[in-house]
Amino acid sequence: MDSNPQNRPTAEYVFSKIEGWKLILESENLTEDIDIDIKKKFTDADDIIQITSLKSSFESQNKYYSRSIDVQSIMKSYREFASSNLEFSQDIGFNDLSISN
Repeated sequence: MDSNPQNRPTAEYVFSKIEGWKLILESENLTEDIDIDIKKKFTDADDIIQITSLKSSFESQNKYYSRSIDVQSIMKSYREFASSNLEFSQDIGFNDLSISN
């Protein structure tokens, strides 16, 4: 994107460009070299995205994990805080929260 709005394409231009690419991608028998090149670039990009997605998915499995949240501990801390800050507790309306096991 250009910082000068006058140098940016219009929405109409972008729409027509995308529509043109869509027609190229849906065509079975392309004859012009430029159209064939555009279709090849899109199919190559699809292959790259799939490989990248698989890599990313595999790598993220090793980095992130989930754990349970100790709600009882959170509520205990809240009650201690709320009892020392009675006005805060009344403003939020959490005076009578209870957690069942």
